[in-house]
Amino acid sequence: MNSDLYEKLQHVVPNVPEILLEDCSSRSAQAREEIIQQQRIATIIPLIREDSYPTALIPPRDDLFSIIHSQPDDIMLSVTPQQIQYVALLTDFILKNPSHLVKALESQFDQDHNKFFIFMCFSVIPSFYGFFSSNELIYNAFSFYCSLVNIKNEKVIDYALIPFYCNACTYRFIEMIYCQFGLQFCHDIRLDSPKTQTEVLKMYVEPLINTIIQSFPLLPQTHIFLLKFMIRRGRNPKSVLHFFLHRFTLPQLLRYVKGTPFTSHFNQLKALAISLRDDITPCTRILSIMDSTSLFEVPSAFSVFDAPFTQLLVTPCDVHIMINALQQVTELPTHLKSFKENTYFSHIDMTPFWVKLYSRNPKPFDTTFNWRPVVFPNYEITIDNSNPEFERTYRRMKSSEDSNKLLEMIKKSDQEKHKEFKKYIICKDTQNLIDRSRTFERYLVHSMSLRTLTQWQSVVQGYYTTMVLPIAQQKMMSLLKKKFTPTVESIESIVNESLQGACSPIVRQTLFMMVINHLLNAIVPSELMKKLDRITNQWDQHIMLQRESIVLPDMFRNGPKRSVLLMNQKLWAAIEHLKCIKHIKFEWSLKLILDALMQLDELIRIGDSESTTVVQFAVAFCDCSLIIYRFMIINIFVVKQKTFLAMTNENTDLFLWSRLESAFLKLMASDDKLMTSFLALQDDLMAYQIK
Repeated sequence: MNSDLYEKLQHVVPNVPEILLEDCSSRSAQAREEIIQQQRIATIIPLIREDSYPTALIPPRDDLFSIIHSQPDDIMLSVTPQQIQYVALLTDFILKNPSHLVKALESQFDQDHNKFFIFMCFSVIPSFYGFFSSNELIYNAFSFYCSLVNIKNEKVIDYALIPFYCNACTYRFIEMIYCQFGLQFCHDIRLDSPKTQTEVLKMYVEPLINTIIQSFPLLPQTHIFLLKFMIRRGRNPKSVLHFFLHRFTLPQLLRYVKGTPFTSHFNQLKALAISLRDDITPCTRILSIMDSTSLFEVPSAFSVFDAPFTQLLVTPCDVHIMINALQQVTELPTHLKSFKENTYFSHIDMTPFWVKLYSRNPKPFDTTFNWRPVVFPNYEITIDNSNPEFERTYRRMKSSEDSNKLLEMIKKSDQEKHKEFKKYIICKDTQNLIDRSRTFERYLVHSMSLRTLTQWQSVVQGYYTTMVLPIAQQKMMSLLKKKFTPTVESIESIVNESLQGACSPIVRQTLFMMVINHLLNAIVPSELMKKLDRITNQWDQHIMLQRESIVLPDMFRNGPKRSVLLMNQKLWAAIEHLKCIKHIKFEWSLKLILDALMQLDELIRIGDSESTTVVQFAVAFCDCSLIIYRFMIINIFVVKQKTFLAMTNENTDLFLWSRLESAFLKLMASDDKLMTSFLALQDDLMAYQIK
């Protein structure tokens, strides 16, 4: 029995599963911290545009973006371990007394002359709830927000709720509205106009409402509950609907659109939002679905990794404002008074530092988590320890350099004198494997949780990029008004200055595209630009003749009718997206092309088809001669610049781009003259790459 179990476990259990578990723990800790940091930045950013921006303690409005990108004080230059311990005690007091925090917030609203109310809503309060970065941290915040919606002052409620709703927790909801409604809206060329298209916008009211209703279950259950709870506590349903639409959903959708290539449609969408604010009646259908069950949950980030704590990222400024606000409405515990009087911060600033909050409560049972061993059952074996010489011999052999060889020799021995010792060795080694299997199973469970956490991290990264991009672009536009010598170093410098500490490949990529567009006419001779125009015209004529020769893979023509219809719908949606390149600014071209290629890649992987045929079809039928013009410029001056590698996901973006390049070459293969002109111009343009 034991020998069979030994053989079974030996083939599947790693020698040192502790290394795997440690690596998983390290990666999960890093992911947690990155999530909290990006959630913090994205949550605070809207404060920059607030009219009631604080006039004291807080950095000037123009400096806030770069300051909130400051790295945490890991080496504790500005805070001491004792101060961090006091902040943990302050947090514990806040978690146990949400009503005190509600009173403190109301008090700050009444003293609006100091402007700290708005800062409490966007930074101070979210910081003590970890910026809602995980299921555990949302749970901590939930009791406060439930207490908050019981008060009578709806202005206080709405302002304080905005950061709870406007963050990555609800990003999937906004993303779905954009995918189902926003893309169709942005693809409508009738709306590509500086003049508000009132009649066209009226046609989009019902589709928008329907999409909001369909997407509603993608809100977390906590956020759905608060909307229902406000109504049940007696608040006017239309007032709740106004908050939901005009403080949360539509402002977030507008922010999303501002971070896409379709910025020209932003004002049209804003006009649509204003029309619904003036007459909310068409939207009242949304109230009927506020009893929906959520289909989305922010994952746990601590308990699933057996971490006995939650983690916060706060600043001395957050702590200072919180303590002062609480002192005005309640008696603080003695230890917190001692902190304020004896061991307080020497400097009040916005340098963030980490706080670990250890819970004294028993660990709650997570019904979604299986605590039983699944892969390896609870094996039990009995080891006969009656012969102490066996244990001594076994230990000596284990400490020998050739221990494995010696033990294996005895296990395989048929000699009678080794029979009992052989049993002993097998039992000991089997027990060791059982112990390792338990560690290995913990690793498997943690690695599944890490995969979920990594997926959540990509959601947070997406929302962070949405919030950061417009600010970085605005900074870049002001910097491009100044003269500079176009070199790799100078461009890298101007991009970094625009980023102001932000970290996002997509943002960096877009800024780089802005620089190239700004410099293009200065670095490329006019005769080469004229050649490019001629190739564009040649391409336009050539591609019309090529269309009939492109045969789509079988999955688009044969098979179940519903499947074929769905595949073609997705194909033409990608083509429609690609067609929009003629309506957008140059700096958005690369993002739009990569987005379309990603959609095509999904189809290619579904059908396991020849990869470039689908891309060739999309390029040929997008009815946009501008595509080859922008492809050549981006290919030479962006993608094939060495600095581009730091601005992209090399494994994905460059692969998709090389597929597009291959599709262009195959489409031109039947026209030697066009192919020769294309390749020759590429070689000529390479000489003007920025070095």
